[in-house]
Amino acid sequence: MNVDYTAFWNELEKIDLGDTLSTLIVKQPGFINLFPTKTPAKALRHEWLEDSLKPKEVAYLSATSEGVFAFEEAKGAKAFEKGDYVAIKGKTATLKVVAVDESAKTVTTTFVAANGSGLSASTLPTEGGTLQFLYHPIAEGSEDGPQKGGKSGKNHNFTQIVRAKVKLSGSLLAIQTHGLENTVIAQSKRALIDVARELDKIAVFGTRAERDVDDECGRAGGLYDFGLSDGAAEVDASPGGTASPLSYRLINDAAEEILNAGARPNAIICGPGQKRVLASLMASQIMLSPGDRERGGTVDSIICDLTGEQMRIVVDYNIPDSDVWVVDTDGFGLAPLAGRWGIQKDTTTPRYDGVELTVLNEFTLEFKNAAARLARITNLKDSAASLS
Repeated sequence: MNVDYTAFWNELEKIDLGDTLSTLIVKQPGFINLFPTKTPAKALRHEWLEDSLKPKEVAYLSATSEGVFAFEEAKGAKAFEKGDYVAIKGKTATLKVVAVDESAKTVTTTFVAANGSGLSASTLPTEGGTLQFLYHPIAEGSEDGPQKGGKSGKNHNFTQIVRAKVKLSGSLLAIQTHGLENTVIAQSKRALIDVARELDKIAVFGTRAERDVDDECGRAGGLYDFGLSDGAAEVDASPGGTASPLSYRLINDAAEEILNAGARPNAIICGPGQKRVLASLMASQIMLSPGDRERGGTVDSIICDLTGEQMRIVVDYNIPDSDVWVVDTDGFGLAPLAGRWGIQKDTTTPRYDGVELTVLNEFTLEFKNAAARLARITNLKDSAASLS
């Protein structure tokens, strides 16, 4: 009986470089190093459950003087629960939510305390505004309470293949006049560095597309794909038509959008020009890490006024000079397709005088709750002009 052992030998010829590639990604300054490796993807369409993030502030269209607030969408009303204590942004009066009507898109409140606001149970402002969640007290001996965690819907991304080849002729392998450059190990490492750089570009500019055998290659979506989706936060630096320089106020405005959506801003993504603007305008806020050998001097942090916590500054040359992103990195993840990450195979044909190796990677990226965790500052003044 003739047995074909080709598949068996092909498996033996695989070399797993996944750990090496993951290390290169972490050491490479750029957006991609914010993506920790997650559980491997099980399908070409990789799905995940979105976290249940409760907004802390929601804009409303109008209100009655007695405390009935009308929202544009049902999800605005759904952000509050019976028993929540709330306030109108900019006012100190405290109100209690007594009813939520999702179909009518309304939240009904009762007046609790003026707190020096000068308002009363019948004199609340009726124009549009923003309703803020304050707290939700729990009764002694109770069993139920507001839901703080859980999952809300799902989202997806598609896997993408990144491949690189290492090809050395027999003559190059035989001579010793080029240091280590003509060795398989050196060329394989260089190929992995190129792959890591391509992964970073995908993380920023990738546009997700499902694989079509006849026409379309599968593509993973990136920052701009998910960050510009419906409901995503955007802070315009030129509301009057004149571009403003990057400022701490704009950073805080973007951070506030993320906080109000229920997430936690902990990183700033920008190009090298806007990083220099940050360094010049906020020298007293920036905490340098000169001893950080892993990430280098391109990654620093500042203190966020709204949270009192550090926000890491990550420089990525792919981010346009007109944009800066404030993000919550808890939603990021890199999901390799099982058995298809950092694989090096010998693909030398029998007739070739030399060695050919192929480095193969198939992966996708996770952006959990992108609309809540990503805030884009756009239309910024050119960094060179700001510095001058």
